[in-house]
Amino acid sequence: MSWWGKIFGGAFGFALGGPLGALLGAALGHRFDKGYERFMEEGATTQ
Repeated sequence: MSWWGKIFGGAFGFALGGPLGALLGAALGHRFDKGYERFMEEGATTQ
């Protein structure tokens, strides 16, 4: 499980929008982490 997307998304969101921005950024980072995880799994099975 990757936390990097959530951490960077939350920090970037906080810098732009305070606490609400941090929540939105972490949510977007979570989506990025899930998409990246799925991409890596599909790449491993198709090779």
